[in-house]
Amino acid sequence: YGHLFPRGMLREPIRSLSRATVIALTRANHVTEPRRKEIELQIRHFAPKAIWVEIEQAPTRLLSLDGTRHDLDELNGKPVLAFCGIGNPVAFQKTLTDCNYDVVDMKIYPDHFSYPSSTINDLSRWSDQFPQAVAMICTHKDSVKLRPGEFSRLPIYAVLIEFQITIGLKALETELAKLVVQSAQ
Repeated sequence: YGHLFPRGMLREPIRSLSRATVIALTRANHVTEPRRKEIELQIRHFAPKAIWVEIEQAPTRLLSLDGTRHDLDELNGKPVLAFCGIGNPVAFQKTLTDCNYDVVDMKIYPDHFSYPSSTINDLSRWSDQFPQAVAMICTHKDSVKLRPGEFSRLPIYAVLIEFQITIGLKALETELAKLVVQSAQ
C-alpha cells in the first residue's frame, strides 16, 4: 500500500508527512498495539517532531429514522438485519458484533450508495425473509438517504459513532490553543 492512488492508497507521497504538525491514527481501536507502534515508527521517520494522536471510534447511541435516540443496549442479543453502503463494511460489521447484536444477515452496497426506490423495495422484501428480526441497522451515513415510513415491517436504526482521542489529547489541545492565539493577532 506504499504507492499513490490508483495503484495504492496514498493520495500524496509519504514523505509529505514531513510538513505535518499533527498526525492522527484514526480507528486505532481496530489495530493491534504492536501494529500501532509499527505505524508510529514509520511515521516518525518522516515527521519526527509531529504530535502523535490516536483516535478510537466508538458507538454511542442508536438513531431511528424519525430522529429519536435510543440506548445501544436496546438491541443487545436481539436478531437484527444490517445493511450499509460504505467503504469499509467490515468495520461496520465489527461495530455491530462489539455491540452484541445478533446480525442474522447483512447486505453490503457500494460506497456512497444512493438507495433508489427499487433497493428500498428489495430491502423490504429481504426483511420479510427473516421474521425473527426485530430491527434493521445501518450506518448514519446510510440513514440520511432514507425516509421514515419507507419500510413496512421493521424499524431502522443508525449506529451513531463518536471519536475519542486516546493518545495525544493534551499535546493536540496545546497546539490548537497556539493556533487560536495566532489567528487572533
